[in-house]
Amino acid sequence: MSGTEDFEDNYAHITYHISPYDDETTVTVTQDNIEDEDKVVKMEENWMNTLVQLKKILELKTH
Repeated sequence: MSGTEDFEDNYAHITYHISPYDDETTVTVTQDNIEDEDKVVKMEENWMNTLVQLKKILELKTH
């Protein structure tokens, strides 16, 4: 998908951290091994869109 060869050195490393904060939950996503700043910006946009949609889905399920 990223246009790089399928070698372990090219794999993205993604971690998720979920923690309670007052009456809410905080989700932190970290991704490394991104090759340039343009792709970093694009991935930040992708994660923000993904997390916004996840939040909407979870809030619908709890109301």
